[in-house]
Amino acid sequence: YSRFILQHIIRFFLLFKLILMPAFFFLLYKIVLGGKGLEIDVSIMESAMAPMITGAILASNYGLKPKLSSMMIGIGIPLSLLTVAFWYWILKII
Repeated sequence: YSRFILQHIIRFFLLFKLILMPAFFFLLYKIVLGGKGLEIDVSIMESAMAPMITGAILASNYGLKPKLSSMMIGIGIPLSLLTVAFWYWILKII
């Protein structure tokens, strides 16, 4: 991939993983279904956590876009520190 395409792929998947999926679960569990409790909050928090390191290692070992998978981890982990804090704050407010 070119650098431009790689940056867009990483942005899309990290946006999906760290923002859109927790928002989906938040809307589904908290708003639509009216869920309460620790289990619901933990599920939303876990969906906002960083991409899986084991998956990136396996992808690198088998030659499945190792540069992409390592960049997802390298950018996703520091970024997830912010998104997890954001979703924690949202869950405490509501």
